[in-house]
Amino acid sequence: MNVPALRGDKSGAFRVHVVGNSGAGMPRYRLEGVSTLGAHIAARLNVPFIALDHYGWQPSWVETDVADFRARVGAKLAEDPKGWVVDGVYSKKLGLDPPFPLLFWRLFLRTIGRIIGTSPPCAPGCDESLRQTFLSKDSILWWAISVHRKLRRRLHTMMEADDRVQRIGGWGGQLQRWLSRLEGQIRQRA
Repeated sequence: MNVPALRGDKSGAFRVHVVGNSGAGMPRYRLEGVSTLGAHIAARLNVPFIALDHYGWQPSWVETDVADFRARVGAKLAEDPKGWVVDGVYSKKLGLDPPFPLLFWRLFLRTIGRIIGTSPPCAPGCDESLRQTFLSKDSILWWAISVHRKLRRRLHTMMEADDRVQRIGGWGGQLQRWLSRLEGQIRQRA
């Protein structure tokens, strides 16, 4: 059976949600995290990519008001009738679930890249520092450790409740096969 990588709606629009712990992407293919993978999928589908962290955080790590967040994201989602790709734990559909040691290593490398300026920040004005990363209760590394099991349980619960949710785990092979299926699906539509 040939299962499509993604299923659009009746009009052919794609609405894709990509979730996973920070650093869950595929660096070998320059898809370092959930946002990078989401942007890649959006580019291939020719639809907008919406990084929810850009709406959820204001400069200096100030959390956006929930009503403002929903209004801004809702307006962005409505912009393109062909669909969109969204990343973040604010919404769910495509769950990246690599083994924790791989995820943590990727997150560590990305965080160091952000500290030294070779990787872009999570959201504009939300810079990371050595102090914040290693000496703070708000450390992204500590956050990944402390929420990993919770996020995995949430992904499995979502999969049980909605057959459209796809889990992509492993050390990179599952994601590579899924991306190949997506490329084939895009070629068929062209």
